[in-house]
Amino acid sequence: MTAASADRIKIWFRFVPREGWPPHDTEGLWALPVGENTAQVVNVPFLQDGVAEGDVVRYVTDDDGLHWATGRETASGNVVIRVLPVRAGPLGPSPRAVHERFAPFGLGGESFSAELPLVALTVPADAPTRR
Repeated sequence: MTAASADRIKIWFRFVPREGWPPHDTEGLWALPVGENTAQVVNVPFLQDGVAEGDVVRYVTDDDGLHWATGRETASGNVVIRVLPVRAGPLGPSPRAVHERFAPFGLGGESFSAELPLVALTVPADAPTRR
């Protein structure tokens, strides 16, 4: 474990579950503390809208020691793209194929699980875009 990963904390986000999505009402994202009750998100969210890797969020800590997000302090400008590969789709049901398709653009991300191959990718604020 690196020093940076040892300093990470999990910030929990609450949200209203959406029809057709996994039946969760919270998502935990890793973050690095940057100030009093603020931390920078260091992984891509799968379910939580309104936050991206690199954003700085405010949080409160409950009696059980869990850190709950209360809002975004600073937006990174990064954007999240979510792709759910399906058997009948051009890449089949493979998260690996999604990662390989986006890798030439310099986009990285994570896969949710083998049961739900949802891929979440971070598009950096300074990524070149075509018009």
